[in-house]
Amino acid sequence: PVDSLYHLSLYACYDKKLEASRNDFKIGETRETDCVLSSSEILEVLSKEGLEWDDIPLGPINEAAQVYLSREMAHWDADSEFEASGGYLEFVMRYAAQELFGHSI
Repeated sequence: PVDSLYHLSLYACYDKKLEASRNDFKIGETRETDCVLSSSEILEVLSKEGLEWDDIPLGPINEAAQVYLSREMAHWDADSEFEASGGYLEFVMRYAAQELFGHSI
């Protein structure tokens, strides 16, 4: 049954926290997502535990996930130019322009 699961989601921005709290994301009285953590919150948890992203061993990942889990994305933090809403899209566009077309924007 759905109420016996705990669903944790990891997202790059805080907007998903708001979406997960909406009443239309429920099955009966049970929320579809119990907890949403942003990428900056994950980095904060790691920091409090004295860990760095590079300390965490990654298992095999498929090609589609490689960009998302890239070292560039891992070091994307609150002090970066990508901190505002839409920053993840900006990161993806800049990364794609560089990797696909050799353009730095």
